[in-house]
Amino acid sequence: MRAATVCGGFFAPDHDKDYPVCRSGQNLRFTQKQECAWQKCSRQELEDDLVAKEFVDRLLTEGCAVPCDETSDSFKNQACLPSYYDRNLYKQGQQFFYKHIFGLFLSKLLGLIALLSLPLTLKILILTNMSSTPMTAYRRYMATIFHMCIWYDEDFTSERSIRLWSSINKVRNMHNAASNKSNSHYRYRINQMDMALTQFGFMGISLVRSEMVGVHNVSEIEWKGFIHLWRVVGHVLGIDDRFNICQDSVIHTKKICELLIQRVFVPQMRNTSTEFDTMSKSLLNGLWVINPMLQHDVFILYLHMVLENSKDFKKSRPNVRPLGTMGEIKLKVIMFVVWALQFTLVRIWYKYLQIIGLWLMRNLPFLAYYKYGKCIAHVSVD
Repeated sequence: MRAATVCGGFFAPDHDKDYPVCRSGQNLRFTQKQECAWQKCSRQELEDDLVAKEFVDRLLTEGCAVPCDETSDSFKNQACLPSYYDRNLYKQGQQFFYKHIFGLFLSKLLGLIALLSLPLTLKILILTNMSSTPMTAYRRYMATIFHMCIWYDEDFTSERSIRLWSSINKVRNMHNAASNKSNSHYRYRINQMDMALTQFGFMGISLVRSEMVGVHNVSEIEWKGFIHLWRVVGHVLGIDDRFNICQDSVIHTKKICELLIQRVFVPQMRNTSTEFDTMSKSLLNGLWVINPMLQHDVFILYLHMVLENSKDFKKSRPNVRPLGTMGEIKLKVIMFVVWALQFTLVRIWYKYLQIIGLWLMRNLPFLAYYKYGKCIAHVSVD
């Protein structure tokens, strides 16, 4: 129960907050038929909002008290495919990833930075001592990227599924080891809330801030496949279905992610610590070898903008330093590329740039050779 006490202090549910119910009824003069349609819309939106709010309340209270490691029966029993696994939907999610690979990588980078704003997650990462310097952060997050690419490349039910299951088991074992270490130092185990918020870091920003990260013109079935992929991955990594933020409904998943942004990530990003600055600098400086455009101040500001769904980069924000001239130029370049990704030729161009970049990081990471040395530069998860 210590987990519930500690976590509840950070993310206490906001029961008194009034969430908007229907945003489509600006003109209040309706015909009888229109009024019935509006009332139906309003009731449906109200039901959807309540479902999402109840889920987030449960996640931020009950989820803190349910471990997600070897001490939990559900964690041990979920190392297999769930009954709702749909191979076609999973493949749809994989196709969606490669269609929007550049924007999705940007959103996942921002999600990883946002996760560092969570105090308990940050304490566990510092404790593991695997991402506190640019070099260790490079190796840790490159391994994370390579594991994630396996999940996007392989199929759980194909003949080559052994590589995918091996990756899943390695990640489960790493989480379990980190949980045991955290328990020995802080009497705190990684729990369902921690895992669900980490799940958000990999898919939530791209879902609810899609155009801010360059993911444009997405159909409902594409979102459904993307959500299904992360629902299945979350399950096999140990997230109980009661706390899995990826739901069968696209609208419910979007509303849950939006609530998590407003109730967890925006408040935490406004109250970051010096440890957050250190770890986020290590992350971005470590991954500079993937993309030299990475600059700490620029990406911290852009993360604030994305979470706020605002393009105003001159607005004053807590714990955000003003950008210099070069920083502003880099930010404007990012914003331009994100806007331009709505055009098919631009998206395809950046898609292949990203694919080539991943091939180089696996086989010839020349910038990493220069910065870290040849022995350290090569990262393998096989």
